[in-house]
Amino acid sequence: MSAELKNNLIRLFGVSLYVGMMAVGYYYNLTFVQLGLIDLGERVIGMSRIAVAGNMAAMALLTSLI
Repeated sequence: MSAELKNNLIRLFGVSLYVGMMAVGYYYNLTFVQLGLIDLGERVIGMSRIAVAGNMAAMALLTSLI
């Protein structure tokens, strides 16, 4: 196996690992965090769905600024 092929395989593995971790993180965020916050806001706190969505948007903007 040539050194160039070995380097390309290592890069491919790294990129695949990165993309896989990002996909898992997105799935986790969508299912557990976002849906859980909607349930918490509506059922436990008693907020409307629009208020929960607005607060989640504000948190997303704040997070992107940090």
